Amino acid sequence: MPVYCPECGGETWYDSSAKRHVCKSCGVMYTKEELEAAREKLLAPAEDEKARARRRGKEMLKWWLSSKSD
Repeated sequence: MPVYCPECGGETWYDSSAKRHVCKSCGVMYTKEELEAAREKLLAPAEDEKARARRRGKEMLKWWLSSKSD
């Protein structure tokens, strides 16, 4: 399974002599730990956006139900 660069989205290859993943496009080098941390950082904003959308939905539902009970 190919591993993709968090910086540019290019495919990486594993350099066993350096023990790092190297991006074929931009040349950035990552250790396994750095690559995992970069992926988590990229995914965190998406999770935050989902949480905001859920909160807005709950607020809208609360508003809708309260306006109908008057």
